[in-house]
Amino acid sequence: MRTLKSHGKLEELTYELGRYQWEFVGLSEVRWTGIGEISTDEGHKIWFSGHDTSHQQGVAIIVRKEISNSVISCTPVSSRLIAIRVAASPMNLTIIQVYAPTSDYSDEEVEEFYEQLKEIIAKTPKKDMTIVLGDWNAKVGPDAYSIWPGTVGRFGWGDTNDRGQRLLEFAQKHQLTLAN
Repeated sequence: MRTLKSHGKLEELTYELGRYQWEFVGLSEVRWTGIGEISTDEGHKIWFSGHDTSHQQGVAIIVRKEISNSVISCTPVSSRLIAIRVAASPMNLTIIQVYAPTSDYSDEEVEEFYEQLKEIIAKTPKKDMTIVLGDWNAKVGPDAYSIWPGTVGRFGWGDTNDRGQRLLEFAQKHQLTLAN
């Protein structure tokens, strides 16, 4: 599914999610405008953040109806970043959905994205478990394991590209581990 902008795509998504065991799902390239919160016909909640006027980019997090009341807060940052905080046991979760700029974008735009992400992480309570997920538009290959042990595992595809290198630097600095 490439976007939720087209008619019937949200229903298609919730139908497909019904086949899996899930609690929350991060979505990139939603292409909805504005920021907000909606409920699906099934009662699931979606928090989203997009451009003000254009149907480009956009991120969202859909939360299963049974746990949607556990969401403490939502922080929409841009059409590329959104975070929710969920009450959980033994610790709360902060879930950050990202949609990183592609290689078509300038290094300045990529740095702005990472600065915004850094701010979200800095504001996350230290006791929370932080999960950052989404489309990084980066390649991290098996070649990265020997250079970045503890930040990435042995398995990847192809060779690490410039955006992958930037992701690895960010992950190491913020004590994050890349997983697939």
